[in-house]
Parts: sequence; structure tokens; C-alpha cells
Amino acid sequence: MDDLIKTFLTSSVPLLSLGNPHFMGLMNLIEGFTPPTITQFTGILKSHVQMAINLAVTEIILSDLHYSISVDVSNESYSTKKFMGIALHYYSEVSNEVKTIAIDLKKCHLTGSLQVCDVVKHLLADLKLPPNRLVRIVAGSGRMKKAVFRHVDPEDDENDVESSDDEDEEMDGSNTDQVMESINNVLGNSRNSAQMEPVEDGCVNVALLGDLDLDRYIQLLEKSEGAGNKDPGFIGDHFTCAVYRLQQVCEAVFDRCEAMVVMRDNVQKLLTAFARSPEAMSRLRSENGASLNFPANNQWATMEKVFSRIIDIREALHTVCTEQFRVSYINSDDVRLMEIAVAFLRPFNQYMTVLQRSSVPTLPLLFTGLSHLIVTLEGTPSKLDLPPRGIAFDVNSLMTALCTEIKTQFADVLSPGPDSDPIFIAASALDATVASFLLAHVNLTAVREAVIKCIKIFQLGSPESTPEVEVKPAVVNPFGFGPSIQVNKPPAMENTAEKEVEYLIYLIQNKQWNCANPFDLFDTYNLTTLKQLAFVLASVPATSAAVDRLFTKMSDIDIDLSNKTEASIFKIRCIGGFNMQV
Repeated sequence: MDDLIKTFLTSSVPLLSLGNPHFMGLMNLIEGFTPPTITQFTGILKSHVQMAINLAVTEIILSDLHYSISVDVSNESYSTKKFMGIALHYYSEVSNEVKTIAIDLKKCHLTGSLQVCDVVKHLLADLKLPPNRLVRIVAGSGRMKKAVFRHVDPEDDENDVESSDDEDEEMDGSNTDQVMESINNVLGNSRNSAQMEPVEDGCVNVALLGDLDLDRYIQLLEKSEGAGNKDPGFIGDHFTCAVYRLQQVCEAVFDRCEAMVVMRDNVQKLLTAFARSPEAMSRLRSENGASLNFPANNQWATMEKVFSRIIDIREALHTVCTEQFRVSYINSDDVRLMEIAVAFLRPFNQYMTVLQRSSVPTLPLLFTGLSHLIVTLEGTPSKLDLPPRGIAFDVNSLMTALCTEIKTQFADVLSPGPDSDPIFIAASALDATVASFLLAHVNLTAVREAVIKCIKIFQLGSPESTPEVEVKPAVVNPFGFGPSIQVNKPPAMENTAEKEVEYLIYLIQNKQWNCANPFDLFDTYNLTTLKQLAFVLASVPATSAAVDRLFTKMSDIDIDLSNKTEASIFKIRCIGGFNMQV
């Protein structure tokens, strides 16, 4: 049965295969195995998936662990529905690793109501997860450009995201501009401009949230509903996926550079020409032994690999284009601009790849990584071998714009202060793999304040002092000859949280807080409170990559969603398949 469950959770085998007499006859050949019916197997799959979720929830509750939630919205091309994926993250002290498990996949109407805070709170209540152990909600905005939200009356109980197929509505974008202006006025977002349409009772009717961040939308809901004061049992805060924000940095800066935009357009024309000409592709492979990279989209971060390939095979491309199309599409100035773009975009892509790892804590990589990224970008112009003549392009202006945009997008991470979120600096300080980079970007006072603030926020702390070990005065002579020495009783050593923080600062300052494993040194130096805090912050992912992988699993399960039997089990198969592979 386990192999059958694994087959249906990790592949696209239709559930209706269990009704196929040939398939059933094949399973009947297995000695001692009775094939289940579709109804029976549906129940078995649901129980299996729910058991995996229950095990994670039980570990959190019994071990009193902190946890985080990541959430994102996807509108898949093969379906008219939006899906909101929710993943649970925590650090397991049993297996000593970051655990990620998908816990829900909600189907939404294109004009359906979506209030993330309420959805998360209801989900925590259903799972019996303690809300006072929720550390952060990480909102991914990478797939939200087509998401439509309606802010409804708070007294309306019909506020659930889940809905039936017979209630589908067509998305009405007639008043999109008006509502976008009303949201921008509240959020200070100047990317769009229009007139505000009057609404009743201060409710936004329909809003197309373009590039609007999900966490800022949550803040709008809280403000409009008068929910600025959080429930004391709900300590979680929100921040947006770091990878999405890095992509936004590249888009904002490079889109303002006219020369870069023209160059990318020329590259797109080149790619289109080759995509429409199999003969040209074949000629290119015979000429160079390689082919072009065709990107999934035209975002600048994605185009970096395309530019790199074109630079490598530019001579062969020029030959084939001249023979096949009688036009080159790109010239030497375009190639030079591609070299500049690659030099600046490659560090972004390398950093985003590291941030999306799932088996190690990634929150500590934000403050130190972003600071290091800025330093790397600042040194990039000096590494470019600019020709004595050619295009007039100000590389220093591009570098300055990128660094400024990073500081703007990540103000909550890079601007330490009394009102800033302390988890980013604290996480970097506690992680022995990155702490050695910390003092190059922030002073010890800021580190001390961030760690102490986190200890107070999460109400952690060790006893006032460690139990005193009974050591009596004695005369010791281990050699059997010569004089003996007097061993006195050692003084009691305080081990309060404040003392631990000061000792951590000392270790960082003297470059002794450095280790390949981020958690090895806590036991070495008996830092019990800081170890607790490190486990708490390890539960917070820097990105919503886990939910994106859940959406990828949706694409992998290529089944007929028009069939009600298949559609009823689609959510279970996505969640179960994801949890089986993580």
C-alpha cells in the first residue's frame, strides 16, 4: 500500500486508474494484496497526508517550538482558479534541521475575498497550533500580479477563500485604476495613478494589486478595520520574500536605463527569429556545438544567463544571422551592454540561489548577505575592462542606482534603529557561519541591542545562574613525586541571558564565533538562552520558496481538473507529494 500511495503522490497517474480493469488486474497479481476502490483509496490518501501534518504539529506542541508561516498566491495557466499555498516552518531539535511542510492549498475566485491574517488565524486554530509561538509570516509576492482582492464587510461571515466551482465570476477590471489609486494613497505607492471611485462604508470593492506587496496589503486591511493593535496571543509580524524584492530591485533599476531596455529588445528579436527557424538553430549547433537559452520570462534576473550564452557564442551567432536572416540583430555595443548587465546581475542570481535553500536557516543570510552584495556591486565598475572608445554608458550611475534601490527595498533589514525589526541582525549574530562578516557592516552596540530585544520579544531566558558544582579544596599531586599544589573552590559563575549576550559579543569581536555548523558552538560555550533564540530564528525562512515549490508540484500533477473525482483529490495529492519530497 505504501508504494501505491507514493505512486499517486509523486506522479500524475489518474485516480480513475483504480477503476480500470486492466490496472486492477495487474494489482491483483500481487500476492496477499487487495486493491482498494477509488473511494477507499481517497480516504487512505487523505489520512496519510493529514497524518504527516499532524506529526509536525504534534512535534511543535509537545516540544513547545516556535514556527513560521510562508504564504503565496499563484494563478496557474492551466486553471481559471487562483491558489493560495501555505507552508509551515520550524527547527526540529530532534533531527537538528529546518523542517518545512505544506499544510494547506486553498482555491480562490479571481474576485474572491482574501484576508491573509484571518486565513492564517483560522488555520492555526484548526491545527491547534499556539498563536503565541508564531514568529513571522513570510509573504511571497512574486506570483501576485494577477491576484484580485475584495475587502468585504468585517461582519460578513462568508469570508472563506475556499469556494465551489459553480460560483465562478468574471474578473471585472473596469474600476481597477480607481481602486488602485485609493490603495496607493494609503500605502504611499506612486507606481500607479488614477482617480478614486466612491465606495460605501469605506470598503474597497475590487482591487487589482499589481506589484503591491502582500504584507503591505495586510497592513492596509488592519488599518482599515481598526485592527492596528494585534491580539496579544498573535505575535507574528510580516515581511516580503527576499527573492521577490531582489527581482524588483533589478526590474526597477534596469527598466529606467534606456540603453539596457533597447539592448534587451534586440535580444528578444534575436531569440524570436531563432525560435521560428529550426534551420537556423540547426546551423548554429553545427557551427558552435551549442544552442541559445530561451528564458521563461523577460525579467532581468532571468535574462542574465541568456546574455552570458550570447556573449560566449557571439561569433557563431553573427555568422548564422548573416547567412539565414541577413541581419545581425545585435551589434558590438549590445554585446558590451550585455557584459555590463551580466557583471551586475550575476551576484543577484547567485545570492537568490543561496536564499532559496530549504535545508539550512536562511534568515541569517539577509543582513550580512545584502550588505555584502552592496559592497560587491560597489566594486564591480573597477573590475569591468571598459574600452577606450565605444558606447557612452555610465557604469557608476547604474551601480549607485542598484545600491540605493536595495537599501530602499530592504529598509526593514538594513536600517537598524529603535523601530526596526531586530530579527535580521540577531539571526546573523547567532549564526556562526556568517557572524564573522557582521562587524564589517554594523557596530557591536546594534548587535547587542538586537539580540537582547529578540530575547525579550520571544520571552526566552535561562535561570539566574547555573547550578553550582560542588568542588572541595584539595591538595593535588598527579605525578607521585615533588611538591603538591592547592586547588581552591571555584567561584559560582553567573549565566544570565545578559551575560550570554556579552560573551557572544566578545566571541564575535575576537573572531572566535566561527564554525561550519551554525549551532555547534552554543553547547561548547554553554549559551543556553542564545541557543533557544537561534532555534526560534531558524524557523523563519528568508523567502517563500517552499510555497513556490508547492506550486511547481501543482504543475507536475497533470490531471483532468474538469473531472470532479480528480479535482476533489487534487489538493491532497499536491500537499502529499510536496511533503513526501521535502
